[in-house]
Amino acid sequence: MTGSFWRVWMIFAAAALAPTLLFSFRALWIVQLAFWLPAGVLALGQPRAWLDLPRWSWFILALLGWAAVTLLWTPSPRGPGDVAGHAILVLVSIQMLRFRVVEAPIFALGVFAALLLVTIDIAFGNAIREAVPPENLPAKDAIGSARGLSLILLMLPPAVLTLSRQARGRAIVRSTGLIAGFGAAAGGILANGVALIAGIVAFAVTGLRQVVGLKALIALWGGALAAPFALAAFLPGVDRLAQITALPDSTVHRLIIWRQVLDLWVEGRTLFGAGARATHTLSPELGKIALASGTDVSLVSAHPHNVPIQILYEFGLLGYGLTLAAVVLGAQVLLRRTWRPDVAAAIAALGAVLLVFVTIDTDLWSVYTWSATVLSVCGLKAVAAERS
Repeated sequence: MTGSFWRVWMIFAAAALAPTLLFSFRALWIVQLAFWLPAGVLALGQPRAWLDLPRWSWFILALLGWAAVTLLWTPSPRGPGDVAGHAILVLVSIQMLRFRVVEAPIFALGVFAALLLVTIDIAFGNAIREAVPPENLPAKDAIGSARGLSLILLMLPPAVLTLSRQARGRAIVRSTGLIAGFGAAAGGILANGVALIAGIVAFAVTGLRQVVGLKALIALWGGALAAPFALAAFLPGVDRLAQITALPDSTVHRLIIWRQVLDLWVEGRTLFGAGARATHTLSPELGKIALASGTDVSLVSAHPHNVPIQILYEFGLLGYGLTLAAVVLGAQVLLRRTWRPDVAAAIAALGAVLLVFVTIDTDLWSVYTWSATVLSVCGLKAVAAERS
């Protein structure tokens, strides 16, 4: 995509990142579609490009197929719409990964502008978002800017890699880290701070010892995928968890949710799952429990805040097996390729940031998380291609 028209198109798509992440982070999928359009046009003339797919992607498509089957028994009325939306997202994302749809400098500037704008808004108590009508818009929740920052953290690795190549690159990278750190600390979402630290550590370790860093990342992902079974076997019951005082209420609440959802999985459709988006129907059914601090919390909130547990509950062992196959094949690709040290470090940073969000924060059906991840991978591909 080097034509002047598509270059201008990319500039507009990248410029849309900042206002989208500030005012309506849930609409990031629209920006992803804008970046995808050049690939979509190319794919029209290359029908085989839709069939000659990497092996790991076939298991993702199989998981989507299984998700469609579970619509036969899911209790969620929104299941069909979410499955259809994710199917489109996956097909679009696979095509984006096959073509070069991002130019590294343009993408980096768009991400940096978004980081700056969102952090300024956080610093001034969401003043920018609240100054724009309409007033009292439901989507303008208190953590809206902080959630936009979560998506920016996912897209930062390729942006930082590109910025580091500029004059005074180290100073720019340090400034970027400080801005992101301030936003994470002031934004009110603990996962942002944890993700930022994880990304920095992964970047540093892999930059020094590439194979060690990548293998450690894969091992951590393996542990995260094995964790639901360990939690199902050893995590104390809900009543005991509710009496814990040594941990923050938010952490205790996460543990209670995981225990409750895993109990329901064991007692229910262990092999086939409860159905697409079924976890979203649990909160009103199960009620609340009082923590030791006196705070009343839902036994299960809108979602489990742990994607592996959510996949296990909604799609059962069958769906979880398809997920494991996709991850294993993806890990093989990661280890078999020869990466330049800086690219490998950025890949590890993205993997670490995503791992944090997947295990303690995001919802499987949050399209914007996956859109940010795909855009980040496209950015990394662009950086790698420019430096080859």
